Amino acid sequence: MYRPVEKMKRGPGRKRSRGFTLFEVLLVLALIILIGALAMPGFSRTFENQRLRESGDIIRTAWAKGRIEAMKSGRTMLFRHEMGSNRYLLEPWHGNDEYLELGDAAASTMMLVDEQLGLDQSKTSSEDDRFSLVTFGRIHTLPEGIKFFDSAQEVDARNLYLIQQMGMDTTLNASYEWSPPILFYPDGSASQAQLRLTNSTTQRFVQLRLRGLTGIAYVSDILVAAELQAVSQ
Repeated sequence: MYRPVEKMKRGPGRKRSRGFTLFEVLLVLALIILIGALAMPGFSRTFENQRLRESGDIIRTAWAKGRIEAMKSGRTMLFRHEMGSNRYLLEPWHGNDEYLELGDAAASTMMLVDEQLGLDQSKTSSEDDRFSLVTFGRIHTLPEGIKFFDSAQEVDARNLYLIQQMGMDTTLNASYEWSPPILFYPDGSASQAQLRLTNSTTQRFVQLRLRGLTGIAYVSDILVAAELQAVSQ
């Protein structure tokens, strides 16, 4: 004879588990999306600032390499950047280095004497004099979204002569695709210059300063547009 099946009794500590309703699931998802949307601008700004700082360090490193290479090789090195772009170039100057390696007064005197004598101031580099284009002389790029905002430099007899030989002036003329060169000399000195980088989204800036006497570069912290004028003074 079969006994009736007895219902299982729950223990005193057990409770029936209740699943989530569709409304509760959708509510949680909506809250997650809302929190993510509120936090995203902060994460994006932090990421953009980090890339801007990294780009400043990249240019400072490029300037340091140019200075070291100029002292090692005895060649004047030049740095140029493309207007409103993220591309830059570090390469040796293949012109008449005799003027560039001298002081300002001596350089001006030699230029004047050669012009009066009618001497050819150009010279052809031999095969041994050509610089390696693997490390230098090729175009490099900054991280995506970062571009050169502007640059400026003080003019002396050495860099004025080179810039004029390149058919340029010392201003950022809109007709130029590339900026006037920032120079690094074999004696360790450089052009007295400043350069600013920016990003295309949050309008933040980084400013680099190059000391002419020492050839050492300094990078600012992240700046907003209102701070640029104060830092430049």
